[in-house]
Amino acid sequence: AESGTPALVRIPIEADGSAGPRHEIAQLSGTIPDGVSIDTDGNAYICCYRPDRILRVDHGGAIEILADDPAGTVLSAPTNGVWAGGELRTFITGNLGRWHLTKCEWGTDGVPLRYPVIPGGRK
Repeated sequence: AESGTPALVRIPIEADGSAGPRHEIAQLSGTIPDGVSIDTDGNAYICCYRPDRILRVDHGGAIEILADDPAGTVLSAPTNGVWAGGELRTFITGNLGRWHLTKCEWGTDGVPLRYPVIPGGRK
């Protein structure tokens, strides 16, 4: 998610480890996107720092507003959503504008976080 553009983009990792060409998936006008999480169908869930909103973007770039909080009380600058629970069916996001986490149920399974293995480094 590019906050300054704003857009959801894909940058492939080439065989040599370098960045491939930037491909824009969706233009996210009027938002400041922050964290991105993926479900098992490959949809992106984007927490927007402003407005206080969570979006879903499908493969074709179609955008759906899943949660919107104009008052900023339940969602308040949401960021870094993660999938939690035994089956990764619960979406949880931190809220930079307040002091709580927000729990959401979207009816889909999330993809677990991937931690890279760095040769000679920590795992």
